[in-house]
Amino acid sequence: MPHSQEETFFIGNLHFDAKEEDLMQAFRDRGYRVSTVKVARDREENRSRGFGFATILVSSGVDVVEEMYGTEILDRPIRIAVSTSASKASG
Repeated sequence: MPHSQEETFFIGNLHFDAKEEDLMQAFRDRGYRVSTVKVARDREENRSRGFGFATILVSSGVDVVEEMYGTEILDRPIRIAVSTSASKASG
């Protein structure tokens, strides 16, 4: 049985109206177990800055990237990569 672990992914090319629920639903629709999502927001306008992060229980990060890259969320194809950011968009 493969070992599962949580992996954090950078999600780019998000629509400016994207919300955490939109990301959560897109991953759950593909059968992924999502523990957290965070959409980076503009502090003044509170709209999406066009990117976010999702932490997902996975057995291989590459599979998630291959399956989800180009998935449309609010009619925009997302970009996805395993996150290398230590801050995870804390601001």
